[in-house]
Amino acid sequence: MRTLSKAIAAGLYCLWALPASAQVFQDIAGSVGIGTYAQAPLMGGGVAAADFDEDGDIDLFVPNTGGFADQLYVNLGDGRFAEQAMQRGLAHAGRSRTALWVDVDNDGDLDLLVGTDCFGFQAACSQGGSGLRLYTQESNGNFVERTEAAGLVEDMRNFGPFQHRGGLAAGDIDNDGDLDVYAAIWDSAEPAPAIRGAASGSAASRLYRNNGDGSFTDISAAAGVLLGGNSGQWQPLMFDLDRDGWTDIFVSVDFGANLWWRNLGNGQFSDQAAAVGLAYAGNDLTLSGGNDMGAVFGDDDGDGDFDLYLTNIVDGYFQGERNVLLRNLGGTSPQFADVTASAGVGETAWGWGATFVDGDLDGDLDLAVTNGFSVPQYVNDRSCYFRQEAPGQYVDRATLVGFDDTLWGSTVIAADLDNDGSPELIQTTKVHPDFGPLRIMRSSSSHAWLKLRPRQRAGNRQAIGAVVHLRHADRLQSRLISAGTSFLGQEPAEALFGLGADTTSLASIHLSWPDGRESLWDGIAPRQVLSIDDDRLATLGFE
Repeated sequence: MRTLSKAIAAGLYCLWALPASAQVFQDIAGSVGIGTYAQAPLMGGGVAAADFDEDGDIDLFVPNTGGFADQLYVNLGDGRFAEQAMQRGLAHAGRSRTALWVDVDNDGDLDLLVGTDCFGFQAACSQGGSGLRLYTQESNGNFVERTEAAGLVEDMRNFGPFQHRGGLAAGDIDNDGDLDVYAAIWDSAEPAPAIRGAASGSAASRLYRNNGDGSFTDISAAAGVLLGGNSGQWQPLMFDLDRDGWTDIFVSVDFGANLWWRNLGNGQFSDQAAAVGLAYAGNDLTLSGGNDMGAVFGDDDGDGDFDLYLTNIVDGYFQGERNVLLRNLGGTSPQFADVTASAGVGETAWGWGATFVDGDLDGDLDLAVTNGFSVPQYVNDRSCYFRQEAPGQYVDRATLVGFDDTLWGSTVIAADLDNDGSPELIQTTKVHPDFGPLRIMRSSSSHAWLKLRPRQRAGNRQAIGAVVHLRHADRLQSRLISAGTSFLGQEPAEALFGLGADTTSLASIHLSWPDGRESLWDGIAPRQVLSIDDDRLATLGFE
């Protein structure tokens, strides 16, 4: 590997220093052009963040329900957004719940997969239609629906009265260079005896293999991941957890044990969650039950591997439950240990979305958690913000940092929307009791930072599945480039690192590409956005 010189680093586009101020989140959605929206009742819905138009900043797609059109907020690059769903061909008015930006046809631009929910809309769903909709991006930046041609039709007439759309995730399960999709379904596992065990529909979570031509094949049964009723699957995460070169699938499960579908490398998957300590569902009374919803990977202890945080329902509605932080003990045969109590991140409320975020750019990951439900004792649940104030030790500073709303939160993701190096929190809310809001929570920090956008020449253009390691001032930080996280959410395919008060030390970057290649660069100056592209690396003379 060759060293990236300061001259070359200066040639990559740099951003200005952040103003010195304390970390406080403020909702700026209204001032930047993001309006009220209609979100799904009860369970809420998601938000998908990505630079779909490749202009260097992050755009937002917001699925809506109840006859309200989905929304596409295009980042104008000057701090403002413009809603363009109608003119781009994405203003579907129906029952959307979640969405995922993913390049399905390997043409280098992002397409959009949207998941539809039938819960509460059985009459409409009984008329037919698809539970998934695929929109492919054309050369003019507009979108055309190609669900049927892609083989992704999920007949909504098969959805039962107690089935929800779960989350979406993408990853390359067969190492062929394109992205496959896992689409989760939450199925009729309500707690009430009159509902539990009620007849559900035939819809189920599905694994779709990308055929490489813009179409997919349902391989759920052949791969061994097809489950029957009462499998309350919420958020899937796709990542090579055991570092054997094959993408695995983790799924958070409501009313049951979580799933870790280990990729055996032969087209088959085996649920080995219990063997590695991931089946635990945050319930002190039993390891086989619980109410896990949100799920997020992050290297919270800075040891180079990825830990898992799961949201749950805190003691009161279901006795003994809590959120859970499962720490990865490392190795090629992973094991996870429950460190929730020592870390101080278990007690929240009725939990939904969560994300690891270095909000103050001090080099330590914090945790944002959004809560709330229509059950009377949870209507005033506030969001939580666990700041890591010592290694592995968190304190809820939600009120101090301004993230303590009681808006019945659903999804929360992190993204640097204005390219200033400080992450925003993007939060969806449920009907409480009226529509919206979609919140954009902005903060600032005087600390140094570095942001990396890995891009590949062909196939998986956004390098989904890549792992970025950064070493700065003898501290290791790691980020996973993924598609699908939190609760029904998606964060952009980039890695943002806080570097603390040290603004002069240079950093080194180790990038593990999805295809197994390794790249290393030294001498990286802080306060830069680095676009690391296969073609660009070749131009700059890197091996």
